[in-house]
Amino acid sequence: MKKILTLFFCFSFGLINAQQTIEIPIIDGNDDAYQQWNQIGTNVGTMFMGTESLIMGFTPEPHMFYYLGLRYQSVPIPPGSTIESAFIQFSPYEPSEETIVITIYCENNANPLAFTNEDYNITDRPWNGYNSHWEVPAWDWIPNYNSRTHDIKDLVQYVIDMEDWEKNNPIVFILKGNYPLQGEQFPKIAYSYEYAQEYYAPMLTITFTAPSAVDEQELAKSLNIFPNPVTDNFTVSLTDIKDGEYNISMYDLQGKKVSQIFNGTLTFGNYIFEKSLADIMLEAGIYLLTIRGNEQEISRKIIIQ
Repeated sequence: MKKILTLFFCFSFGLINAQQTIEIPIIDGNDDAYQQWNQIGTNVGTMFMGTESLIMGFTPEPHMFYYLGLRYQSVPIPPGSTIESAFIQFSPYEPSEETIVITIYCENNANPLAFTNEDYNITDRPWNGYNSHWEVPAWDWIPNYNSRTHDIKDLVQYVIDMEDWEKNNPIVFILKGNYPLQGEQFPKIAYSYEYAQEYYAPMLTITFTAPSAVDEQELAKSLNIFPNPVTDNFTVSLTDIKDGEYNISMYDLQGKKVSQIFNGTLTFGNYIFEKSLADIMLEAGIYLLTIRGNEQEISRKIIIQ
């Protein structure tokens, strides 16, 4: 009995539009710091880095605001993504019974630098026009909902939508202490990276939906397998393929690689790979022909009878 290769044009597009949740820790001692600011008398712009605690809020005696800066490196969100939710979880350094109000900003920079000891290194940074007011309730010793910001997805979305944003760039948050609403006396104090590295430092959690993989759709359009059905010889053709490394292989339904058609570098242009059933030496059954290239992947179902 002759083997017939029947091709069903069935695309398998990885995790297109899949919602993902990521946790990003502070990973360096120069990525969390706080700064003083005194609007009565001398403006104090002293930076505090390498300490076990982070201070944010306002104290009337002395009349001092505390600005907190948090830089999260390598945020793996591609441009064009939709931010579904975002929050920062703090670990309290000490209990605090008072409620304070903190205004949260993002640095208006798609690739912000780490903090330095230079005075005013937090307040001198450009802030974006968006902000979010966090009414911080009482803290106890245990990290919980009270020591977690509300949803700040709009701030993150603003940064992701910047023209210069690239996947794995850092994001900087600036938390500004405000005047007390009810005569509060003490700011909030949280553990920093220096206390126990990222395990106690503020943790950023983001849920996002990546954009549709347009490049994968283009890759699918460029791929053609002919004829359909076939009795012996068949071709895999690529049209206007982009420069890059490509692998074209066949897999069984258990994900085991059973035949390789091509693996190597292709430059822009058109390509034809000729194969026969004798070349691939497969038994009758259902298989997937998969092409991977430029971080994209598509598959087409093949039935060998």
